[in-house]
Amino acid sequence: MPKFKNVFFIKLVIDLIITALIIFSLFFYWQSLFEQALGCNYFGADSGRYSIEKGMMLLEAGWLGVLAHNIAWFANLSYFLSLIILFIWLILKINKKELKLISKLLFWTCMASIILGLDTYGLFLDRKMGYQKNVEIYHGFYLWILSFALFFIASCFIRWRSGRDSNPRPPA
Repeated sequence: MPKFKNVFFIKLVIDLIITALIIFSLFFYWQSLFEQALGCNYFGADSGRYSIEKGMMLLEAGWLGVLAHNIAWFANLSYFLSLIILFIWLILKINKKELKLISKLLFWTCMASIILGLDTYGLFLDRKMGYQKNVEIYHGFYLWILSFALFFIASCFIRWRSGRDSNPRPPA
């Protein structure tokens, strides 16, 4: 009987950790939209037109970064896809085989969010475009990446738990 209580308690704690990580991830993502995230001089170092953009502006117009060979904005799409996968997992009654697939998809979309988001550091590289040398990253960017990292950690817990639920230990 004590083993049953331990297993139930461990699942409860893991579920609380997953819930807290997802709530904090959503909170930090939301907060990053209203904080200064990226500063750069769009018109060259001598123009004196340095501007600091908030996360909301970058979310709205960041897809244009593709023209400058920067794909970091697509981390937002991957993050939203991760949220959709999570809500599918929560809303639908999923059997154990589908749960493993959902947890893998969630894991890899969260990983893609982090990798794509870190492409922002590519703005510091000289790609034969003089205006990219004067770039600064502010705390909104770090909140943005932190939201991806927290969601990734939650997806690791979900993946671990889905593997534990579908592969119970043999009796001792």
